[in-house]
Amino acid sequence: ATIAREFQQENFHAIDVEGASYGSHLIPLAGGAAQGMLVPSQQALFLGEDAKLVPAVATFDHWINQVDPGFGIAAWGLDAWASGVLFGQALKNAGKNPTRASLMAALNKITSFDADGLVATSNPAANLPSQCWMLAEVNGSKFERVSPPDPKDGGFVCNPGGLLYTSNYTPMKRNS
Repeated sequence: ATIAREFQQENFHAIDVEGASYGSHLIPLAGGAAQGMLVPSQQALFLGEDAKLVPAVATFDHWINQVDPGFGIAAWGLDAWASGVLFGQALKNAGKNPTRASLMAALNKITSFDADGLVATSNPAANLPSQCWMLAEVNGSKFERVSPPDPKDGGFVCNPGGLLYTSNYTPMKRNS
């Protein structure tokens, strides 16, 4: 929001691409200065825009507003929710009387995870992030999908070849 306002103040009209800025506070804080801002993300539009085609968005929004009404919703909230979904999935798969070892073994078997469509599919077992993304644009007082335009098409663009990793990139290993 600050960068957008400062660009506007300086009459600087660059294409403004802001990662990790999608959330309920950006547009009110930036006002008209956010108009046209592009926001890449690996999350569904969780402020309600994707709720009709991604039912988990409505569930997430409902419970966030129950827990902290009026505070607003930020990306870290969705990340925490998705982590809880992953934990729940692993706990369910860890057996009738789960132990730390069975929970870790279950986590290490989850090779495809998207938190019911809330996040782009990743591979938690290999600790590899998603190689997919979506792009939204600020249009007036709301965010609109640019690419892919319709979440029913999978919600995210997955590039052939995926992310660029440096030659020395190694995924972190989960401690047991």
